Amino acid sequence: MSGLDQATLNTLNGAQFTSGGIMVNPGLGSAGISYADGIITQNSPSNTVGYHMGAGSYTYTIHVLSSQYEAPGASGPGSMAVFGTINFSYEEFGVDTPVGGLVTYEIVGFNQDQLLLYAAHQDGSGHYIGPEIGSLGANSFIFLESPFPAFPDSFYNNVSAAANGGVTYTPPCFAEGVRVRTLRGEVAVEDLVEGDEVVTASGGVRPVIWIGSRRVKVAAYPRPEEVNPVRVRAGAFGEGAPVRDLRLSPGHAVYVDGVLVPVSRLVNGATIVQEAVDAVRYFHIELDAHDVLLAEGLACESYLDDGNREVFANSPEHVALYGRLDPIDWEQACAPVVNAGPRLAAIQSGLHARAEQMGWVKTAESALQLMAGGTIMEPLRTANGRMWFMIPAGEMKLLSNAGRPSELIPGHGDSRRLGVAVSEVRVDGEALDLNDEAFGVGFHPMERDDRMSWRWTDGEASLTLAAPALIEIVVPMAAPSWSRPAATTLRLVHAG
Repeated sequence: MSGLDQATLNTLNGAQFTSGGIMVNPGLGSAGISYADGIITQNSPSNTVGYHMGAGSYTYTIHVLSSQYEAPGASGPGSMAVFGTINFSYEEFGVDTPVGGLVTYEIVGFNQDQLLLYAAHQDGSGHYIGPEIGSLGANSFIFLESPFPAFPDSFYNNVSAAANGGVTYTPPCFAEGVRVRTLRGEVAVEDLVEGDEVVTASGGVRPVIWIGSRRVKVAAYPRPEEVNPVRVRAGAFGEGAPVRDLRLSPGHAVYVDGVLVPVSRLVNGATIVQEAVDAVRYFHIELDAHDVLLAEGLACESYLDDGNREVFANSPEHVALYGRLDPIDWEQACAPVVNAGPRLAAIQSGLHARAEQMGWVKTAESALQLMAGGTIMEPLRTANGRMWFMIPAGEMKLLSNAGRPSELIPGHGDSRRLGVAVSEVRVDGEALDLNDEAFGVGFHPMERDDRMSWRWTDGEASLTLAAPALIEIVVPMAAPSWSRPAATTLRLVHAG
């Protein structure tokens, strides 16, 4: 399900799975649930229990309701929409089900990699009806492909946004300043005009029939990762690909190994990175047919009208010139689109290898430091993952290298920024509960296995103590991260 959005959910209509799924009951209930602007958020798990659905020959099928939302029968601000249903042929967690029968769950929310499910019920007409937010309880589950989600965990549920797929969507675009190869040379996207002849990756030529433009104020978006530009560093895909850095919108597909891949799926934290900006001006180039053009020498898709044209400021101009077009689906793209799976992982692996050729190094070294009062504190002692410090009262910060597993491990789905895992903190010899309010910003929620509990930092986590103390910190794990290439130094040698 990697890369899940409304369009992808629609393509899964009727899809059957026989392994690889996990259902998680995080104790979804009115406590800890928030709902705003069509987003359901589970702020913390109250009773996390996992159910693995891939250990045997179990079959489950997704049914999208006519590729549209179904409005809930309940009323009020807490009402949830229903996207469709997913049927399980077997449940191993004790719901009353006849042997060989089906269990149906409603899809009441989704995010990039998960579905939020609720035990299905229907009205007298056979329509699936969404419950009130406050009624989410023991019969609610999260369906995903990797063990346990991170909390807080949010899901789209927005009836009013049905026409737009229910999600904030930025069409694949070039950021201002990117140069496109044309018959009149390399031209910045903002300087292109309709009628310009663009050179395609295959060596052909196609005319520009429309140029979409849009200024995005990132601060206005509840999920800035959907609109912040992705920077592709020079040479990330190979020598001269691209010839210099370029920035693309997260959904813009790059043509690599015969397929189109959204650049957000290729972010690796080294040669391809997402940047936080206040605002960005995006352009997209529509040719007389969907094709692959060359932007700074990198093969990138042109604009494909999939129903999002109206998000551009000048969309009425195109309608006036060419008439309103029916949306084109991805089946009409110029090449297959890859969002997930082994092929994506192989492409990611190739980009990692290229990054290492360019001098980037993966490291498991944490470089952990403790800073208090603006001063780096040296440990009194270190031994077997334990560090002892004498610190003053007040806020301290645990600083370390950090990385996102999804960017450093091909095929991994965890996009959290992780630094070090802290399994134990002792203050003057007394153990501090890992859920104590002393743990502040920068600590992820607690996790556990059958051996221990821990909390990941994000590379800069705060811990506050009321009085000076001897503090002992136990760090059993550190997340992988990238080490930047060493800067090249030129030395002038006198020849005479």
